[in-house]
Amino acid sequence: MFRPDAPLDLPEGSRVQLAVESLSRNPDATPALSIEERRGLRRRVAERMMRNPLPADAPRFKRDDMYDRD
Repeated sequence: MFRPDAPLDLPEGSRVQLAVESLSRNPDATPALSIEERRGLRRRVAERMMRNPLPADAPRFKRDDMYDRD
């Protein structure tokens, strides 16, 4: 999910184009996580998923539902 650091003055329903740059080009970027930190993060995410499973009657999305086709 894209969350801007500062509010954007855009009309409701505006479309934006997002450019992604490598963190290595930004000297103010947060340093990359160590292997141990990544393992811990992956473990916490898996534990959270196990505590909060999707309901059995959750809707099943089809490919067309998941992609904006203009």
